[in-house]
Amino acid sequence: MRPKLHHKYIMCGIQHPHNDSCSGDKVSLFMDEFLRSFKLYAPLNIIMLVVFKSKQFTTDPKHVLQKFILSCFRSCLFLTMYVVAGLCTPCTLRRLLNRESPWIYAAAGAVGGSMVMIEAPGRQLELGLYCLPRAIESLWRTLQKNKLVKSVPHGDILLFMASMGSLMTLYQNERDTINSHYLSVMTRFFGNN
Repeated sequence: MRPKLHHKYIMCGIQHPHNDSCSGDKVSLFMDEFLRSFKLYAPLNIIMLVVFKSKQFTTDPKHVLQKFILSCFRSCLFLTMYVVAGLCTPCTLRRLLNRESPWIYAAAGAVGGSMVMIEAPGRQLELGLYCLPRAIESLWRTLQKNKLVKSVPHGDILLFMASMGSLMTLYQNERDTINSHYLSVMTRFFGNN
């Protein structure tokens, strides 16, 4: 570690303490993050291949392997760019504005979130469904912290009940709106009506 590093902004010092260059740090971050995301997505895609594409793999292995490689690369690139854009945007905006500002982090979230466009459309929906509850919870906690709303006793249970009620209504009345993978899992649990 170099003891004479100088960071103009505290957050730059926190994000890249061993490198005083924002851009230089992001290049190494990209390569490191791509390898980390590969370690995450390769096993997940292998599991998906074995579970859902094993018959297709035996009949047309070349096509399945091409799709597997493309899916791994696309997912790794998405996660890598999500992290790099989320960390690079504040550094860039701080340098452009010559000051720190709270909205910079909202911009970082928006730029990082836009990287979902790299993913396949089906995965974009899955990521959205994963992130939406966290975004709603974050909004609720922020509103509570600023005393704009009051705490609802057992609100998480009420929300779960409303969500399951909505999902079961769709399952009962509009099954064609549910993704086929989710529908097959739900059919295993709930049966056919």
